[in-house]
Amino acid sequence: MFYKTLILFVQGDSIVVQNSNNERWFEGHVHIIRKTQLGLRFHTSFDGCNEGKLFHVRFKPSRLPLRRQHQALDTVFIEDRILFPKVEHLPQGRIRTMADFKLDLYNPLIASNEHQIQAIVSIFSLPAGSPPFIVFGP
Repeated sequence: MFYKTLILFVQGDSIVVQNSNNERWFEGHVHIIRKTQLGLRFHTSFDGCNEGKLFHVRFKPSRLPLRRQHQALDTVFIEDRILFPKVEHLPQGRIRTMADFKLDLYNPLIASNEHQIQAIVSIFSLPAGSPPFIVFGP
């Protein structure tokens, strides 16, 4: 029985193969990744694949990408103002209104909704480095 699965590989991932009638496992590393092909590099003692040979295969993905993701999450939110902004983190000054902007709206139905227009103006008015603006709704 054959299964089709989507497996994403990164250079450096390992693939361990064993000939179905052999006890020895051989480890190969992903060397080249193309659209529908995967280039593997094995030790010279591996006799290779011949048509009709069956292999047991185990995939050993590299932990480096996952480590980088964790490292990014640990360092990106160091400042409390990003996740938990306080009043002092918000920009000070006059609140800008629709009169301050010339808006070319994609959806003309929004033009009659003052709250949605004010949300758009508020997002445009945020200076760089401001806490994120969360929008709920359709």
